Amino acid sequence: MKIADDFSTSLYDSNIRNNFTNRNNETPEPVLNVTVGKVKRAFKCMNKGKEAAEDGLTIDLIIDGGYFVVEKFAELFTECLQECSIPTSWKNFSIILIQKQGTKDLKNYR
Repeated sequence: MKIADDFSTSLYDSNIRNNFTNRNNETPEPVLNVTVGKVKRAFKCMNKGKEAAEDGLTIDLIIDGGYFVVEKFAELFTECLQECSIPTSWKNFSIILIQKQGTKDLKNYR
């Protein structure tokens, strides 16, 4: 468990902001807006009936919210890309290791 915890901490605990400048220090290209269509397609690919996130939202509620909710998510995702930052709560998650048959070696989990 410590290995998984250490990995997730190092992966999501970075406070480094990347300004996305290239090697020639040219002005970075503007970030394109995340479209409502792309968000809608992504949400449709997600598994329905899953447990709610920390904020109580499920994919079912988001999809049932219709165009207005999907539009707000598109705006939020665009802002995240522009600011090179995501909400802190998105960094909170649980890792559940499921043991395959055999020994309790870490390689034997999925």
